[in-house]
Amino acid sequence: MQIVYLDQNKWIDLSRAVKYPADNPELRTVLEVLVEEANAGRIVLPLTQTNIYETHKINDPERRHDLAYVQATLSQGRVFRGRHKRLDTEVTDVLRGAYGLEPIEHAPGAVRDVVGIRSGAFSGNMKVSFQAARSIG
Repeated sequence: MQIVYLDQNKWIDLSRAVKYPADNPELRTVLEVLVEEANAGRIVLPLTQTNIYETHKINDPERRHDLAYVQATLSQGRVFRGRHKRLDTEVTDVLRGAYGLEPIEHAPGAVRDVVGIRSGAFSGNMKVSFQAARSIG
């Protein structure tokens, strides 16, 4: 399973694809692939504290609801651990490795590689984004 990080603007794009599928056919295709992959357990789309905060401060209740619905559905309630806990885990791993110490077993999913989809990944050539979304599984 891979973890896919989405910037807030990508969550907004996906929300628009849900609400206005005819206006956003390429994004709708990406959305459908992400839903399929997430439901099959091949990817996880966790939220961050920033996503939650940015969504919370949207003044338009309908827009906020639509975005929160997409985020809650696709993330399946999963949220990234805080950066302090992750930093502690990663620094511990690096130092133990550097000094030849046995690694410490972490809780399942404590540290994983993250595939990031940031600004611009859905714009321009959508075939690239579609192929990237397909290749995640």
